[in-house]
Amino acid sequence: MKKIILLLIIVFSLSGEILYSQVIKAPLNRAWDKIHTPNRKPIMWVYLREADMMWAKRIWRTMDLREKINLAYYYPDQPVNDRKSLAQTLWDAVTVPDSPYKITAYADDDFAKPKTAQEIVKENSRIDSVTVKSKLNPDEDSVAAVAVEFNATDVKQFMIKEDWFFDRQRSVMEVRILSICPLVTKFTFDPVTGEKVEKGKQPLFYIYFPEARPLLAVSEIFNFYNDAERRTFDDIFWKRIFGSYVVKEENVYNRWINDYCNPFDCLLEADRVKNDIFKVEHDLWEF
Repeated sequence: MKKIILLLIIVFSLSGEILYSQVIKAPLNRAWDKIHTPNRKPIMWVYLREADMMWAKRIWRTMDLREKINLAYYYPDQPVNDRKSLAQTLWDAVTVPDSPYKITAYADDDFAKPKTAQEIVKENSRIDSVTVKSKLNPDEDSVAAVAVEFNATDVKQFMIKEDWFFDRQRSVMEVRILSICPLVTKFTFDPVTGEKVEKGKQPLFYIYFPEARPLLAVSEIFNFYNDAERRTFDDIFWKRIFGSYVVKEENVYNRWINDYCNPFDCLLEADRVKNDIFKVEHDLWEF
């Protein structure tokens, strides 16, 4: 009897050590094991026939990440646990060789010329000068050259190209994003004053949005109201949870709104384009 009791004590103690070792070997980042988001798949788009396209319009939008509604796309400024900013997510997918979701980058939104990872990294790396204390004389300043690499926080805007259309087969007005492009502000130095002058917004690369959806479907964003009900980038793009303004509609001159409008009129022209889309759908259902 004593031998049986001793044997049971040894078995229970060993089982406790095994369970404890399992907890130590596999720590969880949260109180529960997250299995849904890593296995997410993007919702398939409905197949479209050209014969069912009753009306369509192509427009370009600029999404400014400094707007409050777009903060979830911009932060975190550094990768935190299982979250990255949208710019960092796309950058890693384009430039990291062993990325599980490899995405092709293009030089334009017509997807005619692919860009290699080496070209993208080289274009966004530069040598900058900083003022430091002189090693010989601490009271004097000296100029040193430093290598500056890509920083996701420099991307404060995205360019989005999308198609609005009315599908008469399903009697719905829909929109589908075709391309997304991170924009960075380029600077130059005035040769006379030496001051840094803004050169304008320049695209990093263009991404074919349907190709990026599998990656965006597993990339979480912060939920301001419930940390257990997070969404992914694909979810909020699908639900149109972002702020933007129209910068171009397809036209015979192939020109942007700011090419023929002053800054104030650009906002009015952007509203006109949005209202035209609304009126088309409204007029279809007016009896």
